[in-house]
Amino acid sequence: MMKKLILLVSMRNIVINVFLFFILINNHSVEANPDIFFKNKIEPYCNAELSFAGYNGLNSQKINRITLNDFNLREWLRNHSELSLNKENNRYVKVKDKNKKFFDNNLIVEFDNGDICNFKSRFRQHGGRFDHVGENFDSSLRISIKDGNIAGIRDFTIFKPETRNKDQEIFITQLLKELNFIVPETYYVDVNFLGIKNRYIFQERFSNDFLEKNGFFNSFVVSTNKTDQFKDIFKKKFFLARLDGKSIIDEKDLIDSVFYNYNELIIDTYSKHNNIADEHYYFNLGSQKSNQIIHEKTHVFDALLYAANASDALEADDRKFFYNNLSGFLEPIYYDGMPRLSANQIFDLNKIPNYSYIKKGAEKGKKLILNLDKNDFYLNLKRSGLISNEIIFEEYLNSILKNLNKLINRKDDNILISYQQNPLNIENKKFSYLYFENQSFFECEKKNKCKQKEFSFKQINRILKNHVTKINNKNYVYYPNIRLRKNNDKKHLLKVDQKFEIFSYGKFTYKLKENSKILEISLNGNSDTIYFTGDIDEWKISFINNNINTKKLENCVVFKKVNFKNTTIHSRNLICKVGINIISSQGKLAEIKSLNSGSETIEVTNSNLEFNEINITNSLDDCLNLRKGIYYIENLLLSNCKDKGINVSYNSKADIENLLLKNSTTAIYAKDSSDIYIKNAILKNIEYCIASYRTKRNYAGSKVKYKNINYCPESKKIKGEGSVINN
Repeated sequence: MMKKLILLVSMRNIVINVFLFFILINNHSVEANPDIFFKNKIEPYCNAELSFAGYNGLNSQKINRITLNDFNLREWLRNHSELSLNKENNRYVKVKDKNKKFFDNNLIVEFDNGDICNFKSRFRQHGGRFDHVGENFDSSLRISIKDGNIAGIRDFTIFKPETRNKDQEIFITQLLKELNFIVPETYYVDVNFLGIKNRYIFQERFSNDFLEKNGFFNSFVVSTNKTDQFKDIFKKKFFLARLDGKSIIDEKDLIDSVFYNYNELIIDTYSKHNNIADEHYYFNLGSQKSNQIIHEKTHVFDALLYAANASDALEADDRKFFYNNLSGFLEPIYYDGMPRLSANQIFDLNKIPNYSYIKKGAEKGKKLILNLDKNDFYLNLKRSGLISNEIIFEEYLNSILKNLNKLINRKDDNILISYQQNPLNIENKKFSYLYFENQSFFECEKKNKCKQKEFSFKQINRILKNHVTKINNKNYVYYPNIRLRKNNDKKHLLKVDQKFEIFSYGKFTYKLKENSKILEISLNGNSDTIYFTGDIDEWKISFINNNINTKKLENCVVFKKVNFKNTTIHSRNLICKVGINIISSQGKLAEIKSLNSGSETIEVTNSNLEFNEINITNSLDDCLNLRKGIYYIENLLLSNCKDKGINVSYNSKADIENLLLKNSTTAIYAKDSSDIYIKNAILKNIEYCIASYRTKRNYAGSKVKYKNINYCPESKKIKGEGSVINN
């Protein structure tokens, strides 16, 4: 079999443009020093006490008990005493920031299957109000694990159950999860703190880890800033969009498109809100402003929360969304709805805005609940620690259905709108406003007096997370709507075969032979990323870039949510950070062949795919990256990969029948809870044949197993503690 494979490779060798090749390789040389190439390796998960298989088993496990110990007890008791005293004096004032400092501690986690892990962590008092401060040291706590994770979760809160309406919080989060909304992991857990055992609600916090765990890379969470730094300017509570919590944004394009449109919705809502004295107002997600940024599935989400008497989570200043990089829209995340589901709970329609989108969402939401697999739903509720019986669960569901019917049958009202002063017209000398245009920030002392301003990405993330950010003794407010944005984007759309479509915001030329299913696309210096979506059935698609000076794009070609069937893809000279990016797709590809790419040649994320053959020659970085998915490759032919040949990461599984790889720093690389199996491999001129270890704390080690490799001595293997390399 291997002889046939080698013969096949030699027969299929192509003549490489030597000049272009040397431009791409740029004097590539390798120094055999593992400390240089593998410096991102970190300590093993759970002190390497769990096997690779053992950690993977924990991904389906909830925790039975956590214990917090080894912290500064005297300082904690002093802090808690001060909180308790303030609570007695006025339980409705806000908890001071000085009482929310973190304490380093040791965290003992006992899983349902009996495994126990010790982690370094830190914790602090959680909550803005004193309902989270316990009288018997049973306060709500925010916990962050430093060196490990609980089923991929590093940051979470343990709530006093009464602060989240106990069982009803778990019921609504599990219901939304069953209906395919993104929700934080939520369940009951026993906690041992100061030797006192209490039952808490465990709830995951929002971060890039949270999104990555749900299959969304290059995403972030957006909310609003509820600080009162604007209280002296506006007649009623006002806020702006902000980057939430531990989210990080590293693509400047998204700063403009997402934050501008979300702020437009906020300003539109603020301006049209009737009652200035009322701080509680809600977005009209059926408006034109909303349609530009909010995904329509939010209509169902809102109707369900209104029907569950959980509208606390829908107030404009409490809402949280995540940016879905697959759809380009913001989608809802549930947080702090305080549901009231009992049959005797009053449902007041007068307190719910009569927007038409809510009625439409209620109709869809009702259908989803009626089609719900109740047996699975109730079983998952019990796994989450609920001890109520099915009668109570039925009562909660029926309460939601009853209220959905009221929303559906409500008569439309003509809502009178009295416009308030638009915040954009207000100029205040206390602040310097910032807006973003053409990849740059501009600082405006006044509305029309602006100059370009440079910030580091660290400063940009600080600015996006706060209403007011002080940098070099200046107070900056990110206010993208201070000027009207010029929308010069023109979407070029091509529909093919009535099954898939192609679009780009830049120009490209193509030749289409629909009868023979051949599509040839040419890129040039004015090209932008080209996107594919839909069903691509037995098509042969080729990309060629005839201008190596093409502007540096994040991606040259992106396949999003594509169903492949015996598809062939060829590319040449794709000089982008990623040549071909496949996201959330499935099916089978006959062949992918690439010659000359800028950085990473092919990246596949969150997909389930089978490849007959992948053939990559000349890559300035990794030849093939497989992330968070399940992959099978019959023949993998890689040559001149400057960094890694195949890089499998983020809880992925890859099975490879035949691998032929030459001229690479590292041939086979597994990291962060990933699993590679290779049946046959021939490696030539490589520095390291296999690397397997852990790089991110929200994952564990990895495993590489092989049957036949022509050359892979122990000196050429890099294995982190807690990871596996064997044959």
